[in-house]
Amino acid sequence: MARVIRNNFDDYIMELVYSLTLYSKYHPEKLLAEINGSALKWDGTTNLRVLRALRNKCLNILPIKVGDHIKHSVYGKGFVDKICFFTDSFIVFDVMFENKKITTISSDEEFELLKS
Repeated sequence: MARVIRNNFDDYIMELVYSLTLYSKYHPEKLLAEINGSALKWDGTTNLRVLRALRNKCLNILPIKVGDHIKHSVYGKGFVDKICFFTDSFIVFDVMFENKKITTISSDEEFELLKS
């Protein structure tokens, strides 16, 4: 595969996103680590260009998406306004709460996703 996509970065990213989309259906709890793992080079270092591209292209398959409604244990109800960044284990995102205040929270905080 490396020879085929060597000079075609966009197609390479598109194939990785396709694989990650399928992966997210069966192992959503491991998706964040899998996205980061997909950017590893053979020597174990991270290809930052690939990682940035995957993080941008995979926003719509994350377990938390822009527009999701949540109920936070401290701030109450709100909706996800922006995904700021994510790591192997958590997502940091901005939420517009009912008091019209945007607050940055992490997916390891206590909240629940509400069905819209």
